[in-house]
Amino acid sequence: MHRPKNQTPSQGKPLFLGFFGYGEGDGSCRVYVRLTYKESFATYSRPPDPANTFHWHVAATVIPEDGRFVVDDILQFKDDSTEIESRLSDAFVGCNGSQWVGNEKVGSR
Repeated sequence: MHRPKNQTPSQGKPLFLGFFGYGEGDGSCRVYVRLTYKESFATYSRPPDPANTFHWHVAATVIPEDGRFVVDDILQFKDDSTEIESRLSDAFVGCNGSQWVGNEKVGSR
């Protein structure tokens, strides 16, 4: 895995470094990504502190849909582990797992 020359962790924006994982048997696969946050002068109007650089690992679960891949969920892993800490779909009340059910789930709470 390498970083394209035109991508750098700058201006407080995450840097995308990723690779595809193996298929899950249902046509889905995971794209593993290491995100990096690095301060810039624009972040706090002062010179950046290199100590305030953070990395975290996520995986996008992608599924085939209508001849293309779409993101089904984002998984965040515990530090230095392959254990899933959280799923983005859990943060949305209109989701039942990775399936969007809309307001019907909200009304049943």
